[in-house]
Amino acid sequence: MILKKRSECPISDYATARLESIAVRQPRNEIALRLLLELKRPIAAPSANISGRISSTSGRHVQDDFGARIDFIINAGECETGIESTVIDLTQDEPAILRPGAISIEEISKIIGNTKYVASHGSNPRSPGMILKHYSPKLPLRINVVKKQGENEALIGFGQNKEANFNLSPSGDLFEAAKNLYSTLRKVDDKKRFKSIAINPIPNFGIGVAINDRLRRASKAQKRD
Repeated sequence: MILKKRSECPISDYATARLESIAVRQPRNEIALRLLLELKRPIAAPSANISGRISSTSGRHVQDDFGARIDFIINAGECETGIESTVIDLTQDEPAILRPGAISIEEISKIIGNTKYVASHGSNPRSPGMILKHYSPKLPLRINVVKKQGENEALIGFGQNKEANFNLSPSGDLFEAAKNLYSTLRKVDDKKRFKSIAINPIPNFGIGVAINDRLRRASKAQKRD
C-alpha cells in the first residue's frame, strides 16, 4: 500500500526515493514475520534481483544473480505465489492499482469498492517494479505467440501445447503459471541453447492480468550482449 508520509516519519528518505509517500507491506511468510517481530521495526526490503532483470523466486536465483556480493541468504524456500505483490495507491481520493499482482483488482474492489488500474508510463514511476522495461531476460521475448519461429526459439506454453519446450501450466491453471513464470524464464534464458523466447497467450483475467503485465514489460527490453 502506498500511503502519504507524515512530516515526522522516521523512515530514511533513501528508503522512499525522497517521495512524499511511503510504500508498506506485511509479508505472510513465517520466517519474515518472525524476523520483523524480533526486530520490532520496519525493514527496507527491495526485490532480491538485479534491477530490470528476471525476478527471483528461490534462494538459488538470488545466489545466481548476486554471488559473493551478498553476505548471506535467509532461505525460506520457493515463493508461494511466484509473482510480485499488488501495489495499490491510497494517497489520492480514489484508490488505484499501480501494479497488478497476486491479489486481483476484482478481489480488492469487493472489499473497498470500485478500484481503477493505472498503467505506468515514463521513467519516473510512483512505485518499484513499474518501469516500462522490467522483469527482462537477456534474450528477446515475444508474447502472445502460438508457434515458435525455428528450432532456436524457445516456446513457453500455457495449456495443452505439444510444440512447447516448457509449459507454465499444462492444465491451464493461472496460479500454477504465475508460480512457474520466473523460474521458467530463467531456464530458457540461455544463449547457448536459444536465440529468442516466445510465450503462448495468457488469459487476461484474475492473476493472468499480473502475468501479462510482467510479460509486456519483459518484452519491451532490448537484447543485451
